[in-house]
Amino acid sequence: MELPIFSHAGFHRNAAEVPFHRHAGSELILVLRGGCVIESVHGRFEGKPGELLVIPPGVSHNQVNISNEANLYCVFQAETALFQSNWRVIGTEGAPRIRRLMLELWHMTAANDLTGAEGILYSLLCALRGLEERHSKFTTLPPFQAAGFEAGARLSA
Repeated sequence: MELPIFSHAGFHRNAAEVPFHRHAGSELILVLRGGCVIESVHGRFEGKPGELLVIPPGVSHNQVNISNEANLYCVFQAETALFQSNWRVIGTEGAPRIRRLMLELWHMTAANDLTGAEGILYSLLCALRGLEERHSKFTTLPPFQAAGFEAGARLSA
C-alpha cells in the first residue's frame, strides 16, 4: 500500500462562509466548535463539535458556518484500501489523537515544511479507520441473550 498524497491543511474560524469549490482529493473537516453545514448537489449535512466530515474528491461543495465556528481541514489523495472517501460523518469523541494529527498537518502547511506529512497523514487515516472499525463492532453486536435468560431477568445467587 502506498502512502497517501498530502495536499494541504488549514484552520478555519469565525470567517466568511466558504463558497462552492472542489478538490482533486478528499477533504476532512474536523469541527472544533460551533458547527458548519456542507452543501453539494449530493445533499447537505451538518458537522458538530467533535465530528469529522468526509467529503469525496471532485465534489463541488460549500461551507455555511454556524455560531462561532472553528475547524481544522485537510485535503489529500489515498488508495481506497487505506481510506474510503465516501460522504460520512465520523464521531471522534474520545480520540484526541485525531485532533493532534490534524493540528500537526496544519502547522506543517503554515510553516511550508511538509517533510514527513505523508507519514502523519497515513497515521491519521489509520486512526480514523480503526475508530470506525471499533464503532461498527459495537453498533453491530447482537443483543445479549444467555441461554435460559430473557432481557431484564435477574441472576439469583
